[in-house]
Amino acid sequence: MRKIVTLIVAGGAVVLAYFRDKFGLQGLQIEQVLIALVPALIFLAFEAKADILRIKEALAQQSHKWRDGKFWGGLLTVLVPYLNEALGWNLPVEVITGIVGVLVSLFFGKTISDIKKASIT
Repeated sequence: MRKIVTLIVAGGAVVLAYFRDKFGLQGLQIEQVLIALVPALIFLAFEAKADILRIKEALAQQSHKWRDGKFWGGLLTVLVPYLNEALGWNLPVEVITGIVGVLVSLFFGKTISDIKKASIT
Protein backbone atom coordinates (compact mmCIF):
# COMPACT_ATOMS: atom_id res chain seq x y z
CA MET A 1 0.00 0.00 0.00
CA ARG A 2 2.90 2.34 0.72
CA LYS A 3 4.18 1.90 -2.79
CA ILE A 4 0.85 2.82 -4.30
CA VAL A 5 0.48 5.94 -2.15
CA THR A 6 4.05 7.01 -2.88
CA LEU A 7 3.57 6.43 -6.58
CA ILE A 8 0.32 8.41 -6.62
CA VAL A 9 1.87 11.32 -4.72
CA ALA A 10 4.98 11.36 -6.91
CA GLY A 11 2.95 11.05 -10.10
CA GLY A 12 0.62 13.81 -8.98
CA ALA A 13 3.56 16.10 -8.26
CA VAL A 14 5.00 15.45 -11.70
CA VAL A 15 1.65 16.10 -13.37
CA LEU A 16 1.16 19.30 -11.39
CA ALA A 17 4.65 20.49 -12.28
CA TYR A 18 4.04 19.78 -15.94
CA PHE A 19 0.66 21.48 -16.07
CA ARG A 20 1.38 24.22 -13.56
CA ASP A 21 0.64 26.99 -16.06
CA LYS A 22 -2.66 25.45 -17.08
CA PHE A 23 -3.77 25.00 -13.47
CA GLY A 24 -2.58 28.42 -12.32
CA LEU A 25 0.19 27.13 -10.05
CA GLN A 26 2.87 29.65 -10.94
CA GLY A 27 4.34 29.50 -7.42
CA LEU A 28 5.29 25.83 -7.82
CA GLN A 29 8.92 25.39 -8.81
CA ILE A 30 10.28 22.34 -10.61
CA GLU A 31 13.17 22.16 -8.15
CA GLN A 32 10.74 21.83 -5.24
CA VAL A 33 8.93 19.02 -6.98
CA LEU A 34 12.20 17.18 -7.69
CA ILE A 35 13.33 17.60 -4.08
CA ALA A 36 10.02 16.12 -2.96
CA LEU A 37 10.38 13.23 -5.40
CA VAL A 38 13.90 12.19 -4.35
CA PRO A 39 12.84 10.50 -1.07
CA ALA A 40 9.98 8.77 -2.86
CA LEU A 41 12.30 7.48 -5.57
CA ILE A 42 14.83 6.27 -2.99
CA PHE A 43 12.04 4.49 -1.12
CA LEU A 44 10.79 2.89 -4.34
CA ALA A 45 14.31 1.77 -5.25
CA PHE A 46 14.79 -0.01 -1.91
CA GLU A 47 11.33 -1.57 -2.17
CA ALA A 48 12.20 -2.80 -5.67
CA LYS A 49 15.35 -4.46 -4.30
CA ALA A 50 13.29 -6.16 -1.59
CA ASP A 51 10.76 -7.30 -4.19
CA ILE A 52 13.53 -8.80 -6.33
CA LEU A 53 14.84 -10.74 -3.32
CA ARG A 54 11.32 -12.05 -2.58
CA ILE A 55 10.94 -13.15 -6.20
CA LYS A 56 14.31 -14.93 -6.13
CA GLU A 57 13.32 -16.76 -2.93
CA ALA A 58 9.99 -17.79 -4.45
CA LEU A 59 11.70 -19.08 -7.59
CA ALA A 60 14.18 -21.05 -5.50
CA GLN A 61 11.35 -22.66 -3.57
CA GLN A 62 9.56 -23.63 -6.78
CA SER A 63 12.58 -24.80 -8.77
CA HIS A 64 11.17 -28.35 -8.85
CA LYS A 65 8.50 -27.15 -11.27
CA TRP A 66 11.13 -26.62 -13.97
CA ARG A 67 11.95 -30.33 -13.82
CA ASP A 68 8.31 -31.37 -14.13
CA GLY A 69 7.47 -33.25 -17.31
CA LYS A 70 3.99 -31.72 -17.37
CA PHE A 71 5.47 -28.25 -17.70
CA TRP A 72 7.71 -29.22 -20.61
CA GLY A 73 4.93 -31.21 -22.27
CA GLY A 74 2.61 -28.24 -22.07
CA LEU A 75 5.29 -25.93 -23.40
CA LEU A 76 6.04 -28.23 -26.33
CA THR A 77 2.32 -28.58 -27.05
CA VAL A 78 2.15 -24.83 -27.55
CA LEU A 79 5.50 -24.44 -29.33
CA VAL A 80 5.33 -27.22 -31.95
CA PRO A 81 2.63 -25.61 -34.15
CA TYR A 82 4.24 -22.18 -33.78
CA LEU A 83 7.74 -23.44 -34.60
CA ASN A 84 6.37 -25.29 -37.62
CA GLU A 85 5.22 -21.98 -39.08
CA ALA A 86 8.05 -19.78 -37.83
CA LEU A 87 10.93 -22.04 -38.83
CA GLY A 88 9.32 -23.32 -42.00
CA TRP A 89 9.40 -27.00 -41.06
CA ASN A 90 6.38 -27.59 -43.31
CA LEU A 91 5.18 -30.51 -41.22
CA PRO A 92 1.76 -31.78 -42.28
CA VAL A 93 -1.14 -31.06 -39.94
CA GLU A 94 -1.49 -34.80 -39.25
CA VAL A 95 2.05 -34.96 -37.87
CA ILE A 96 1.51 -31.91 -35.65
CA THR A 97 -1.81 -33.34 -34.45
CA GLY A 98 -0.06 -36.60 -33.59
CA ILE A 99 2.73 -34.86 -31.68
CA VAL A 100 0.31 -32.64 -29.78
CA GLY A 101 -1.99 -35.61 -29.10
CA VAL A 102 0.85 -37.64 -27.59
CA LEU A 103 1.97 -34.71 -25.45
CA VAL A 104 -1.56 -34.02 -24.21
CA SER A 105 -2.14 -37.69 -23.37
CA LEU A 106 1.17 -37.79 -21.47
CA PHE A 107 0.13 -34.63 -19.65
CA PHE A 108 -3.22 -36.10 -18.58
CA GLY A 109 -1.65 -39.45 -17.68
CA LYS A 110 0.95 -37.79 -15.48
CA THR A 111 -1.73 -35.63 -13.85
CA ILE A 112 -3.91 -38.65 -13.07
CA SER A 113 -0.86 -40.47 -11.67
CA ASP A 114 -0.02 -37.49 -9.46
CA ILE A 115 -3.60 -37.31 -8.19
CA LYS A 116 -3.57 -41.01 -7.29
CA LYS A 117 -0.23 -40.65 -5.51
CA ALA A 118 -1.54 -37.69 -3.53
CA SER A 119 -4.71 -39.54 -2.51
CA ILE A 120 -2.74 -42.59 -1.31
CA THR A 121 -0.43 -40.59 0.96
